[in-house]
Amino acid sequence: MIYHLIISIRNCLYDKGVFCSYRSLLQTICVGNLAVGGTGKTPYAEMIIKELLAQGKRVAYLSRGYKRTSKGMVVATSKSTSFDLGDEALQVHKKFPEIAVVVDANRTRALKYLETQKIDVVVLDDAFQHRAVKTTESIVLVDWSMDITKAKLLPYGKLREPIKGLKRADIVVFTKCPSVVSDEEREKRKALVSQFGVKDIRFSRIVYEPIDVRPGTDVLLLTAIENPKPLITHLQELNINVETHKYLDHHRFTEAEIAAAKATGKPIVTTEKDWCRMNCPKDFIVAKISCEII
Repeated sequence: MIYHLIISIRNCLYDKGVFCSYRSLLQTICVGNLAVGGTGKTPYAEMIIKELLAQGKRVAYLSRGYKRTSKGMVVATSKSTSFDLGDEALQVHKKFPEIAVVVDANRTRALKYLETQKIDVVVLDDAFQHRAVKTTESIVLVDWSMDITKAKLLPYGKLREPIKGLKRADIVVFTKCPSVVSDEEREKRKALVSQFGVKDIRFSRIVYEPIDVRPGTDVLLLTAIENPKPLITHLQELNINVETHKYLDHHRFTEAEIAAAKATGKPIVTTEKDWCRMNCPKDFIVAKISCEII
């Protein structure tokens, strides 16, 4: 109840203009969610970045740099590590070295910096609740498997704010959908969201890139993401035998933990995000994913 009260008062003060929001001179696209973890923000942001680059836009990616050990604003360079940027930002930097990648908990300060650079569009990661900044477009991701009508607020559940917060969204995307979604199910989900005034409702799925592991191989999946079940299922569908070592989301792997995994003698499979957090070991097999609208 206390958390709900604090969030409600804070949102009310922003809605009424008592708290001011900074609107950048640049086009800004926020990719966020209502729940903590596991909605696929990074692959969705990467999809947007690809589309913008294809349009000839000069793009920047801005994140708070969750779980990094650095302080203040950090601009990615060729020498950056997950300690400097956090795992998501490092992943984006490695995938798109041609764009500006900046991490800063103070998004206003970072946006003012990017306004001095040759940038057209800024993609903001996980900034839907960061209301000190008012973005050009807000995209909210909802995990297909999560029933947000029954989800509870933190600390008893995973919601960061009540679902009525969707009224601030320009686009709502149901992510991690099955390959085929029936028209009936689409309309059911659309009805759930449209009651909050959202007119643009989309559906996306995760696409796995080919992985260099032969069927029948025994592998060790070393991961610290919120929900590795889709990856486990994908590997099993490829007839790969999976032993899973799962840690808490955003866990910082120690040398001893990595050494213990290697000691099994099995090929080690991990996600892009985990791989970046481990500072990119060359002998690991990285399960890469992308996102597509269905």
